[in-house]
Amino acid sequence: MKRINLIITVLFAFALFQTQIFAQNSESGYTQSHITKTNNSHKGKLTHRTTTTEYNLDYKGAIRVSDDDKNIKSISTGGHLFFSKKTFGNERSIRIENKKGELIYKYQEGRKELAFEPNGRKWLADVLIEILRISRIDAENRTLRIYKNGGIEAFLNEINKIESSSIKGVYFSAIMRIDKLPDSELIAITEKVAKSIHSSSGQGSFFRKEAARFLVSDNVAVAYFSAIMHISSSSEQGAVLRRAIKHMSLTNSHVAEAYFNCVGRISSSSEQGSVLRNILSEKQFSDTALYYCLNVCNQISSSSEQGSVLRSIDIINFDSQNIVGTYFKTVTAISSSSEQGGVLRHALRNYKFTPMAWEAMCQSMERISSSSEQGSVLRTAVNYWEKEFSLVPFAHAVEHISSSSEQGSILR
Repeated sequence: MKRINLIITVLFAFALFQTQIFAQNSESGYTQSHITKTNNSHKGKLTHRTTTTEYNLDYKGAIRVSDDDKNIKSISTGGHLFFSKKTFGNERSIRIENKKGELIYKYQEGRKELAFEPNGRKWLADVLIEILRISRIDAENRTLRIYKNGGIEAFLNEINKIESSSIKGVYFSAIMRIDKLPDSELIAITEKVAKSIHSSSGQGSFFRKEAARFLVSDNVAVAYFSAIMHISSSSEQGAVLRRAIKHMSLTNSHVAEAYFNCVGRISSSSEQGSVLRNILSEKQFSDTALYYCLNVCNQISSSSEQGSVLRSIDIINFDSQNIVGTYFKTVTAISSSSEQGGVLRHALRNYKFTPMAWEAMCQSMERISSSSEQGSVLRTAVNYWEKEFSLVPFAHAVEHISSSSEQGSILR
């Protein structure tokens, strides 16, 4: 008897464990699917499970649903739709095929085939909307219809009823095919994508694909970059921002600020550096845009990435006090003496210095901890000395070098 009780206890514990695991996997819908698309036809198989229900779906061809989402309006020649729903062990299914231009319905409860009318048709009307929300079936036409009848609010309400991020992505892509969406609706779409698609790759794919649509208007562009901040993957954020720069201008200060704020939120130093180098190679900068770019570079934790970005700048307006202050503040923020020295030597060789920039360079050099790097920078500076440059900041810089031999080398 004890042995039987033990076996029962073990089986009960195992069943409870399986139930817990199933519940965890099914908390927001568990889906396995294989979907392909050829021309305008889809075909795929899908299994979708929740804590109480299992759906199985097999379809092929272009399928159109009725305007009330309760019936199948058409299936292309040779196509079919099969789906089943199992709840607490009770299973019902429907198979619909196009045979010689006519839709043929088969309805089953369990393993028993029953007449489609009236119970099968009633069940189809009840369950079809559930099938549509877990699959791509007729998603584009449904999107256009929902938007036409209820506007953006109706569309976003429908998105709330779809669990799968990938299916939401299909619907978001469909609504972007509508021409001349107002700015307010495009902004609402960016915000909804950021909040409702939980996959970084899904968010990244959508925002890359639709970049041109979101970057026409300044207000929408600002919202677009705010939405990109919600992507958790640094590589996806970087990929979106590198794509975005091909479709935008940084002439608007609000857009530039939003773009660089987004770059600053990337957690990976290498991705931050990659994005900044990319934009420096692609765009001519206003002083405002360069100011934001330098501020982001200041925040990068990697000295080599900071140095690489600063050496990627083609032209700097050293007549601007704001740019001079921000540039040399960024150089000073580099923790590596060799990188600091390398950036300052690069600046001396490649940019047109003003007396203001000359003084800031000398002060920046004082922050370098390596005497040899300090000496190397000042020896380079001698070759670019202009008669209007003051001797005083240069002399102060020499005085800050702790090595007598370096001081002597510079003075000679």
